[in-house]
Amino acid sequence: MDQLVIDEVMQVRDRLQEDRVKGVQDAVYYCYGGAVEGDIVEFGTMTGKTARGIAVAMLAVEGQYGLPPKHLWLYDSFIGLPEPDRAPDLDSPHVQLGHWASGGCQGLTMEELSAKVGEVLPKDRYSLVKGWYADTVPHIAKDQRFAMMHVDCDLYGSTMDCLVPVFEKGQVSRGCVISFDDWMCNQADPQFGERKALAELIERFDMKTSPWNGYTWSGHRYIVHSYNGMPA
Repeated sequence: MDQLVIDEVMQVRDRLQEDRVKGVQDAVYYCYGGAVEGDIVEFGTMTGKTARGIAVAMLAVEGQYGLPPKHLWLYDSFIGLPEPDRAPDLDSPHVQLGHWASGGCQGLTMEELSAKVGEVLPKDRYSLVKGWYADTVPHIAKDQRFAMMHVDCDLYGSTMDCLVPVFEKGQVSRGCVISFDDWMCNQADPQFGERKALAELIERFDMKTSPWNGYTWSGHRYIVHSYNGMPA
C-alpha cells in the first residue's frame, strides 16, 4: 500500500471520528439551547475524544449565550467491557465474532481521561466514576437530573445497567437527548445491543420519544418526552 492510499485511509478515519465528536457536540448545544434541566453524562469513555468534545462544546455554548453551567459526569470501568452474560449479547454478531469480548474496548486510564478533559474544564466542572455500571449508577444522588446522556456501552447488558436505574429514579429530564453510539452495530438488528435496550425501556417505562437524526455511521439520537416516574 503506497503512502497516498495510506493518507486517504487516515483521512476517512479522521473524518468519521470528527463526525462522531460533532454529533455529541450538537447534542450539547441542544440540551442548553432547549432549556433542558440537568447535567451531562457519558457512559463509556474509551479514547476520551467524545468526552473532550463534550467539554469543549459546554464552554462554547455557555460563553456564546451566557447560559448557566452544567456538570459533566464520566462513567467507565476503565478495564474494558464486562463478560457478556445476557442472551441479547451472547447471541449478537459482535459478541460471537469476538469484537465485544471481556476486557475489550479498553481505552484511557482514569488519570489519562482526567488530564484530557481537565485541559478544557476546571476540576470542579467534571467528575469521573470508575466501576461497572451495575455497581455505580444506582448510587447517583436521588436529586440528580440529566439533560443529555451519551451512551457508548456497546453491550445490551451494560446499556440496561446504566439506563434502568436513572429512569427508575426519575433522573432523566423532560427533553433529555440520549445519544446511542453503537446503534447500527450488530447488523442494526433490533434483537441486540442498544436497539434492544431502548425498545425494552420504552415498554417498561411507557416512554414517549422522538428520533432526532443519526451521527457518523453508527450513532442515533432520541429525545425523551415522557415516561412513568418522570419528575414534574
